[in-house]
Amino acid sequence: SCSGKSTLSRKICVRLDSGWEHIDRDDLVGENVIEEQDLQACAAHINKRLQTTSVVVDTNLYSQEFFDQIKAHQKIAILIYNPLQKLLERDVLRTQKFNRTDQRAQRARAFVISGYATYFSGDPKYKTPF
Repeated sequence: SCSGKSTLSRKICVRLDSGWEHIDRDDLVGENVIEEQDLQACAAHINKRLQTTSVVVDTNLYSQEFFDQIKAHQKIAILIYNPLQKLLERDVLRTQKFNRTDQRAQRARAFVISGYATYFSGDPKYKTPF
């Protein structure tokens, strides 16, 4: 969260050509297309779009289980690293931009910290699966 996935994925789509579609999981949640942590619904939506176009998916649901559900001929996962301090600074800006309630802001901050701790702790059991 707050690593720059959306910015990078949009720019990748523009650079590739107009035949590529950007899918942002946060947008799907915001538009009530899928539930917050519903891996299967997110994968199903992506797979449906893959029937007619190529896609760049912007998501922080980066488990091997999720990755395996995507039915693309070729898949590339990109893990973006930023220092925790930078992620927290960006989270503050998002809180302001989206006018988050205190409760939502606390949950978002905790999510940023837990995600960082999970994937960048150096503990081999949290090694990214791809």
